[in-house]
Amino acid sequence: MYQPLTSTGLKLIKRSHRFAPTFGPRLSNHLPMAILAMQRLGASTVQLNAEYQSASDHLDPLGDAQGVSSPTLGNKEHNANFVEYYRLMQREIGTEETLKKTIPFLLPGISAGAFHGVIRLAYAVELDDIDEISHALAYWSSGYTPLVDLSFRQGLTAEADLNHALSLFHDQTYIEGIIIDHVEELITLPTYQIIA
Repeated sequence: MYQPLTSTGLKLIKRSHRFAPTFGPRLSNHLPMAILAMQRLGASTVQLNAEYQSASDHLDPLGDAQGVSSPTLGNKEHNANFVEYYRLMQREIGTEETLKKTIPFLLPGISAGAFHGVIRLAYAVELDDIDEISHALAYWSSGYTPLVDLSFRQGLTAEADLNHALSLFHDQTYIEGIIIDHVEELITLPTYQIIA
């Protein structure tokens, strides 16, 4: 059963903002999403605190904003600047207008962090918290990874288009790595360019 967020859950999510969106070899920080999901599934305070402690032991610190007035898309070093940028934007024009203005601009880079930027944003919007939304948008922005210009082939349904892509890539092998490595490799393949 879907459980409401408690003050403990929200406090732990707020505390998780001291961590960077990635750690180690470009792995995604799932902590705020995990806390919210666990809370919704009825996790106890003890379980939430244990998850926070376990995850925080290996996460990297967020770092300080570098005073960059116009952070650069795809520049991971500007993540803290993006957090401040989106927090200020929400205070000035509101969360809904920020999302309306930002999402179309970020959409071409949706694969940021192996799609974790947009996934984290979905959790943040459910939470309806300015700080978490700022961190999610910052992750998407600093990890911005365009999939190249995509188009839809005339005369094909979405299902037929996806099945065509599946037929071309069903036996594709990738270099060793994590999902984001595979996404970055995929968009350079000649076959991908044909179907994009």
